[in-house]
Amino acid sequence: MDSNTEGDISFEESDRKKHKGSESPIMDRDETYKLLQKSLVSDGLINAIKETLLSVDFVGQFCQAIVMSELFMHGISEVIHQRVDMQVKDVQEQLKVANERIVKLTNKLNDIEQYSKRRDLIITGIPMKQTEDTTSIIVDLAKSLGVKIGVKDIYATHRLPVRRIDSTQSIIVSLVRAGDRQAIYSKRKQLKEMQNYKQVFINEHLTSINHEIYVYARKTLDKRRVFTRNGLVHYYVASAKNILISSLDQIDSI
Repeated sequence: MDSNTEGDISFEESDRKKHKGSESPIMDRDETYKLLQKSLVSDGLINAIKETLLSVDFVGQFCQAIVMSELFMHGISEVIHQRVDMQVKDVQEQLKVANERIVKLTNKLNDIEQYSKRRDLIITGIPMKQTEDTTSIIVDLAKSLGVKIGVKDIYATHRLPVRRIDSTQSIIVSLVRAGDRQAIYSKRKQLKEMQNYKQVFINEHLTSINHEIYVYARKTLDKRRVFTRNGLVHYYVASAKNILISSLDQIDSI
């Protein structure tokens, strides 16, 4: 065997030793990884993690950390605000619908009540006597206006109570026929020309709502242009043009 052959054999043995030495660390790492993986999935470790996560102290600290988090509080605040806004809008919509229904029902009841007063008149300015017959007073008043009615044409009549003792009590009269009532009311302005009735005024019997509208209209607008017709309040604007007033808000917009 020559020297070259011996050199080749020595080189191969040296190379095998190098490879053999380099394989050992790789196997050690694989075994270590397998052992670590096995230990991580062991029942003991899993149970220990469960016990830790379910422990009162851990849960308390975890919840406290969440609650104290600014991000968590901001998120909760946004959710609450959105929920409250939705509820407020829902309540506002319900109130709007309810108010509209209330207004409609109130107006309807007011119209029915006013219709029931279509045969009534309120007479003011007639002095009160200790012994008097209000029915006869109305008959005489109608006669002075050229309207012929008798006791049988009057359903009821009486004095109205007043708050002030020194004020004259008005007389309310309810006639049997609406036509007789209208005949008397249409001639009411003639009373100014009569000596005995200069201080006497004849008005329609209004509901509390219409009366409030009438008083406010006379106070706010030109009272000479405010009048009632069939229990409804009107405002004279121009020649042959009147505005029907049905609410207090409408008066403010005129």
